[in-house]
Amino acid sequence: MYKTILVPTDGSPNANHAVEEAIQLAKVFGSTLYIVSIVNDMQYVPYGYGLTVSGNLLDNLKSRATELLEVAEQSAKEQNVNVKTVVKYGVPKNLIAEDLPKEYKADLIVIGKSGIDALSRLILGSTTAYVVRHATTPLLVVTDHEEK
Repeated sequence: MYKTILVPTDGSPNANHAVEEAIQLAKVFGSTLYIVSIVNDMQYVPYGYGLTVSGNLLDNLKSRATELLEVAEQSAKEQNVNVKTVVKYGVPKNLIAEDLPKEYKADLIVIGKSGIDALSRLILGSTTAYVVRHATTPLLVVTDHEEK
């Protein structure tokens, strides 16, 4: 049913639960699993246009994203799931809702209810809310296990 599953992660507990859920689904359906970590390079540009982010900052953000993906990839491989990991740069909500599902021909997006910052844990995360409203790919929103 799901040949390709896309799951974004930011390392938050909720995203980690979404990754584990996606691994289980990929196992059941024999899917290829794309685990993606997105470095929001626009988040660190104070006034937008014409400015660039320091190379050291981007390198640090990419290193963190790569570390997150290595852990998730290991978990998937231990469960014999065909997994691919990718670090992308851009605005997470746009990439998750629009670009990445097309690029990877995803049949399902699995996403955590909220992200890593404290405010988004109080409400449906703004990235997740955007994805729910704009994605044309079927979507599974995973809540934190403590909320059940």
